[in-house]
Amino acid sequence: MGFYHSKIFASIVKNAFQLFFGLLALSMLVSVAAAQDSGGQDSTGLSSPALRPRRDTYIIETFPSPARRGEIAKIQFYNHYPLEASLRIVDINDKIVKELQPRQMLPNGIHSYDFQTNLVATGTYHIRLVTYTSTGSENITQDSRFIVLH
Repeated sequence: MGFYHSKIFASIVKNAFQLFFGLLALSMLVSVAAAQDSGGQDSTGLSSPALRPRRDTYIIETFPSPARRGEIAKIQFYNHYPLEASLRIVDINDKIVKELQPRQMLPNGIHSYDFQTNLVATGTYHIRLVTYTSTGSENITQDSRFIVLH
């Protein structure tokens, strides 16, 4: 009889642990979604747009940051709706270092770009999303900072 009761107890403990870890994973998923909605990143440095609610927001993410010599920085840009935009890398003096995406109409979705970090000096750079109004004037919609180390 004691063996039967210990088997039941072990099953109860196992189910309790599964429930605990399931709830823990769910709470972590909710916190990751909240961080990503506020511009945060997951452990890979790139977040999943599927976890974000639909809004008129544009998300720019860079991985790795800081980037080292010879590494290729992966830059993702996510938009919910088609828009006319350009994506630029600028230095701290606001000088355009590279235009990743020239001005054009972009469909909604994820747009990925690679940037060779050995083309620039060590320093802090910004990836700048520029959108255009119907009259053609520029709006700086978002800046995302990243660092290059040599």
